[in-house]
Amino acid sequence: MVYDTIPKGAVIRDRYVVRGVIGKGGGGIVYRAFDRNLQFDVVLKQIREDVTSLLDSRAEVDILKQLKHERLPKVLDFFEYDGRLFTSMDFIRGIDLNTALKTQGRFLQGQVLRWAQELSDALAYLHSQRPPVIHSDIKPGNIMYDSNTDGVTLIDFNISLAFSRSKLGTTWITPGYSPPEQYHSLSDYYDSLEKIGYRSGGQRSGSYPTGGRNTANPGNPNRQPGIYDRYTPPIVAQTVGKGVDARSDVYSFGVTIYHLLTGVKPAPDFADIIPISEFDIDLEPAFAFIIEKCMALDPNERYPDGIALNKALRNIYKLDDDYKEFIKRERRRRLLCGLLIGFGAAMIASGFYLVNSTNGSTYNGIVDEACVLADNGEYPEALDALEDAMDILPGRIDAYVEKARTQYRSGDFDGAIRTVNETEANEEIKKRRSDASLWGDLYYIAGDSFLEKNDYSNANKSFKKAIGEYDGNSLYYRERAVALARGGNADEAESVLQDAKEMQLGEDSARYVEAEIAVARGEDDEAVGIFQEVLDTTSDDELASRSVLMISGIYGKNGDYDKKIDFLNGYVENDRFGTEMQMRLSRELANAWILKGNSKASDADALAECSQHALDELLKIYDYNNSTGTIGDLETISKLYQNIGDLDRSRAFADQMISDYPESYAGYKRKAFVLLYIESGKAENMRSYAEFKVNYDKAEELFAKEKDLSDPEMETLKKEHDDLVKGGWLA
Repeated sequence: MVYDTIPKGAVIRDRYVVRGVIGKGGGGIVYRAFDRNLQFDVVLKQIREDVTSLLDSRAEVDILKQLKHERLPKVLDFFEYDGRLFTSMDFIRGIDLNTALKTQGRFLQGQVLRWAQELSDALAYLHSQRPPVIHSDIKPGNIMYDSNTDGVTLIDFNISLAFSRSKLGTTWITPGYSPPEQYHSLSDYYDSLEKIGYRSGGQRSGSYPTGGRNTANPGNPNRQPGIYDRYTPPIVAQTVGKGVDARSDVYSFGVTIYHLLTGVKPAPDFADIIPISEFDIDLEPAFAFIIEKCMALDPNERYPDGIALNKALRNIYKLDDDYKEFIKRERRRRLLCGLLIGFGAAMIASGFYLVNSTNGSTYNGIVDEACVLADNGEYPEALDALEDAMDILPGRIDAYVEKARTQYRSGDFDGAIRTVNETEANEEIKKRRSDASLWGDLYYIAGDSFLEKNDYSNANKSFKKAIGEYDGNSLYYRERAVALARGGNADEAESVLQDAKEMQLGEDSARYVEAEIAVARGEDDEAVGIFQEVLDTTSDDELASRSVLMISGIYGKNGDYDKKIDFLNGYVENDRFGTEMQMRLSRELANAWILKGNSKASDADALAECSQHALDELLKIYDYNNSTGTIGDLETISKLYQNIGDLDRSRAFADQMISDYPESYAGYKRKAFVLLYIESGKAENMRSYAEFKVNYDKAEELFAKEKDLSDPEMETLKKEHDDLVKGGWLA
C-alpha cells in the first residue's frame, strides 16, 4: 500500500505537530515534528511495510529504546498511526556530511581522523549490543556535523537489524556504499548499476581534487592484481547474497571515510574503485591501511566488527614513552631524507612530485602527532613537533593554526596571539591563502585568547576577521556576540546572535549568548538561571565549563562568597570536566575562600579556616603541576600557610619562589615578611633581624630595576624596615 505524505501542520496522536518532510529513502519517509510532551523537535520516521511486519514484540522495540550513546540519536518511542508504524528519535541539528562535501570538496586528514574515531565509538557501541545492532546504511548523508561542537552523529540506523539474524536480509542498497554481500544476487547487483545508468570504467576518467589522482599505477599492464581492479568480480560473485553482518557496516564505514578524504564517491562497480593510496592527497600509511582493510571486498579480510575497528583507530598513534622516542627519531630521519630527496630533485626534475609527496606526508604526520600530544596535555612536546612541521613546509598554515590552538589550550594566551600575528605577517603563507576555514580558525583562536585576557575590543575585531575569512561557521558569530556583550554592546550582540541563529546555531549556544547579554544588561538573576539551564542540558562540555565560570563570576562580582563557594563545591570534582578544568575551578574556589577570609580578617579563627580551605585547593594545583607553580601561586600559598600559623611551610614556599624565580624581587619580599613575622613572635631578647635585612636589601635592589612598577606591599615592607632601624634593631 502507498500512503500519502502527512501534510505540514498535521497533529499525530495529539502529540506530534508535523513541521515537514526531511527526506525519503529506502527506510521510509522522514519528518521533522514538534513533540508537545517533551517540548522539543524530534524526527518521525515512517517505517516501511516490509519492516513493520518484523516488529513482532515489545521486547524488540525496547532494545532500540535502551540505546544511549553521545554519537547516536536517542530512540524515544515507537507508535502506530493510521495503519503505519513510526519511530520517534532525537532531532540532530547541523549539516549532513554529504551536503558538506558538495561545498567543501573534501576534508583534511586530521579532521576526518577525529570524526572516524567518534563514529567508530558509536559503531562499536551498536555492535556490542546483544544481539548486535547493524546500521546497514552508513554514508555521508547519514552523518550529521555540528559546527558548535565540531562533532559528528551517526543517524538513521536500520531498525530491522536490531534483532535476529533471520532479519538480516531486510536491507536496502546504496550503490557505492553498500558492500557486495548486501546485494541479494548478482542480477540485483547488475540491475542496480543499470538503474543508475552507471558505465563500467566511468570513474577512471573522472576528475580528482587537490592535484588529481596519482596516475602512475592505473593503466599499467604490469600492475599486480589488487582488491579493486578487473580481477575482483569473482570475489563479488562469491560474496553477493550472503547477507549483512557487522562486517558490512565496517565496509560502508571505510567507504564513507574514503569519500570524505578524497572528495570522490567510490564507483558503484566494485571493479572500478580506485585505491585510496592512488590519490594525490596527504594521508598517513596507518590511516590508509585501516581504510583499505575496511574496504576489502571479502568480508573475512575486514575488521570483524566496529569494536575491532574502533580499537585500531583509537590506537593509530600510540603514546607510550618508547613510541614517542621512536617518533622523534623518525621525525629527524624523515626530515633528513626529505632534505636528501630535495637535493636529488634539484638535479632531476622528475623527482619534484616525490619530494612534495614525501614532505607532505611527513608534515601531516607530525601535525597529527602534535594534535594527539596536545590532546594528552603534553603541550611543550606538541609545540616542538609543530616547529619541526613548519621547518618542512613553512608555507602551510595548518601547523601555525595548531600552534596557536595549543598555546591557547595551555593557557598561553599572549603566545597564541603572537603566533596569529606572525602567521598574518608570513609572506609565504599569504601567497597560498587557499583554505578560508583555516584562516577563520586562526582569527577565532586569537579572538578567544583576547576574551581570556578581557580585551573585548580586540576579541571583537578578531572574530570579525574570522567571519570575513569564512562565514560558514556559526561559532564565529557566537563568540563575536559574547565579545560584544562583555564589552557592553548588548544591542549589537543581540543582532549578531540573530545572524548566528539563522546559521542554525545550536539551541544551547544560543541560550548561552542570551545569558551573556543578560549579564551585559545587569540582569544577573536572569543570567544565572539561563547559565544553569545550559549547564544542565548541554552536551557541549566547553559550554558547560563556561557556564560554571560565568555563574561563579556573577556571585563573586556581587560579593556573595558563600553562594559562590557552595556552587563551586558542586562542580570542582565533577567527572564531566577534564583535569585542567577541575584545576581551574579549584583556583576559582581558592579565590572565593581567600576573599571570604579577607572579609573576616579581624577574626583570626575565621581567617585561618578560610585560608585552610583556599590552601587545600591551591595545593591540588601545585601537586598536579608536579610541585611547581607560578610565582603568584607560590606567593599565595606562602601567605596562606602564614595565616594558619605554619611558618615553616610558609618560609619553604618563599624559598621556592627565590629558587624558581631568582631574578624577581617577589620571593625576597615574601621571605622578608615571613622572617619579620617569625621574629615578632619571639621574646625581645631572642630576636634577630639579620636574615630579614639580607632579604629586604635584595628585594629593594631587584625592585628598583622594575620601571614604573608600584607595589603597596613593598611600601609596607619599607616602613617595617625603617621602624626597625629607628628602634635600634638594625644598623
